[in-house]
Amino acid sequence: MIDIHAHIYPPTIPAGSIPPLLQRAKAAGVTSILSVSENLVDARHILRLAIQHTNFLFPCAGMHPAQPVRDPDGATVGYRSVVESDLEGFFEFMEENVGLDFTLPVLDSLHNACPPRAAAAAAAAATTGGASRDPSPPTTMTHDDIKTEQRKVFARQVRFAIQQDLPLNVHSRSAGHHAITLLEELGAKKVVLHAFDGQLKYVRKGLALGYYFSIPTSVVRTPQQQALAQEVPLELMLLESDTPCLGPERGVSNVPSNLSFAAHEIARIKNVDLETVPETMSRLYAKGRVLGFKRAKRNQRPDISLIQIEGVKTAADTDFYLGKRIAFVYRAKREVNGSKIRCIWGRITRTHGGSGAVKARFRNNLPAKSFGASVRIMMYPSRV
Repeated sequence: MIDIHAHIYPPTIPAGSIPPLLQRAKAAGVTSILSVSENLVDARHILRLAIQHTNFLFPCAGMHPAQPVRDPDGATVGYRSVVESDLEGFFEFMEENVGLDFTLPVLDSLHNACPPRAAAAAAAAATTGGASRDPSPPTTMTHDDIKTEQRKVFARQVRFAIQQDLPLNVHSRSAGHHAITLLEELGAKKVVLHAFDGQLKYVRKGLALGYYFSIPTSVVRTPQQQALAQEVPLELMLLESDTPCLGPERGVSNVPSNLSFAAHEIARIKNVDLETVPETMSRLYAKGRVLGFKRAKRNQRPDISLIQIEGVKTAADTDFYLGKRIAFVYRAKREVNGSKIRCIWGRITRTHGGSGAVKARFRNNLPAKSFGASVRIMMYPSRV
């Protein structure tokens, strides 16, 4: 199981509690966690933790619409609405640590055979929100001022993600209609709507746009989330804990190891076997292996390769990956910008037989060392 949205960083989770929390998650069958920031300070914590817990905890940086007000000791004493000035330094941090593709630590983890679930999570680097948790605004701001500022902050993050070709992990509490409308206006394609609480007609609009919806562990007790799980097809559904919030028991701090509660409830609602839920969702984070280059009597096309997708055995499952983004990550001899890690992007173009083999076109020719090597397949369409 993959936890697509959690808040695992101090002081939200005490630093000493994080290692045992992650160990319990692994013991409960969680294979990867995407830790989502609410501001720049959180993002820096998450990046350090992601390096410490390589191949399991992955960073997602963004600015939440409700910003904490802290006392001199760092304890949260309230919330205020986000303002555009809160973004100062945020995009510079993103460009420095994320760049166009991945952070260098994430690229290193990909090169060192991280789990297949990691690829899409590692690419997610912009978490945005369209509504606040009833924050206490600065005294000079009216309600309309708050909405205007939040819309500006949201839009700037969306534009940045589109420019950098990054997925968006969107918070839209009490503003689902407005969030989806703005995402559509700005042309966002790679979107996950986290714990969406809007009306079903807006859910259907999001589905029509190809957006994913993540179901929190609170689905076991929340009729609105149960209706969402009923409406969203498994192919566009993800799991989340939203740690430490939205747990299966109201008022009790949530943890990623509770993710199985959501899986069980979704299986009940969808009337499918429990194994079907994580299996269907894990195919969004696939791993493949290069079988060879395209060859003919007169030429060889090293930019077109035959890929075997691991764990895929049927034609229907193979079809799911058509048009998806694929990445070959390798270590070069020379450093560029302080790193020897390279990434060649590609696109899955067609199936090859009916047992998980596909053809992929890459932006550049793959090196000879790619024979038999691992590739990562993303959940989103490719521009290649």
